[in-house]
Amino acid sequence: MKIKTRKNEILWTTIFDVNHIPKFAITSDKLRTTYTLNSIDKTGKLIKLKQNQDPSKLNDFVDTQIKRM
Repeated sequence: MKIKTRKNEILWTTIFDVNHIPKFAITSDKLRTTYTLNSIDKTGKLIKLKQNQDPSKLNDFVDTQIKRM
């Protein structure tokens, strides 16, 4: 599946579930001032969930979400 990022965004990481299906992606703007956590739908489109200046906080949120699955 090809992940479709928004214009002027950089894809940094993709987080997969246990079945190797992409579930989340962390992107940023070109200046890397704001990082965005996105969920990935079945077509590869990104759906914005959270934003933060610190990408590690977004990664911590993903860890808690995956534990719920």
